[in-house]
Amino acid sequence: MDLRGLLTPADPTFEAEARRIHAERPDVAAAVGAADGLPYRKWLAVFGAAEYPERIGRFFPPVPPQELYATGCAGGGLAHWLTSGLDDFEKLGEIVSTYGTKPFDRLDSVLDFGCGSGRVLRWFRAALPGACRFGIEVYEPGLRWCREQLGGEYVLTDGMPPVDLPDDSVDLVCAYSVFTHLDLAKNLAWLRELARICKSDGLLVLTTIGAYTLFVVQRSVDHQNLLAMPQELARDHLRRLAREPFLYHDKPADPRPGWGQGCPVAFFGEPFVRDAWGPVVEVLGHLPAVQDLWQDAFVLRPRRGR
Repeated sequence: MDLRGLLTPADPTFEAEARRIHAERPDVAAAVGAADGLPYRKWLAVFGAAEYPERIGRFFPPVPPQELYATGCAGGGLAHWLTSGLDDFEKLGEIVSTYGTKPFDRLDSVLDFGCGSGRVLRWFRAALPGACRFGIEVYEPGLRWCREQLGGEYVLTDGMPPVDLPDDSVDLVCAYSVFTHLDLAKNLAWLRELARICKSDGLLVLTTIGAYTLFVVQRSVDHQNLLAMPQELARDHLRRLAREPFLYHDKPADPRPGWGQGCPVAFFGEPFVRDAWGPVVEVLGHLPAVQDLWQDAFVLRPRRGR
């Protein structure tokens, strides 16, 4: 995937503006290097677009209003929303290049399960303008914004399948930080539904949290606060996870819109995926702590005829 090309729009006025800002901002130049390098292009797409919406932001996919992006990334703010979205998109490109049956730039369709307000999906609009883009989301305002601003087809769900998308129809299904919040029944139901929608030679990339995450939580007060999980409970969950394949931590209710009833957290790892998911999908890869040194990713392919 040519990320530098993606982050350098063809419009010649972009290049001129990018170089003017580079000259105006010696602090940025010192931090990220040359004007034609990838680090600077990433800075432009994220921080430059936010700081210079008229000069640079207009060349990139639109950004949702604060009340929408604030519901993503644990409320980390616009910079983290933009940075993490681009980072997760870049990793998806690397995963497709490693495990996929076709090059990333030849994907015909992509489905973002739990698309929110387009944190990851917005980059697909820029990278694959000819591809069909689908989103499934439980939070209607975010879904409506995506439909209006990013294009594509979107399905509002009440939290359980099925959804009105055809069998064997999508090259790439991704779900960032969604299975981390599903109880056991929803976990299995959605895994079957997404495998149904994914093409037989396609990929599913789903992030999860398990033992590594709990080890981080027991050592970090900030993460204990984030999950409403005291240190000793994190230690107890970590010990239990060695014996129990699936644990569900029911957090207190969160008043922020779009965050659901307390955003409960599900912990599971390879044994659960092998035994509970194995009949439905083939596990092509397990990438520990690949997302922000926090969530694992499983790379999967549907099993047909089972």
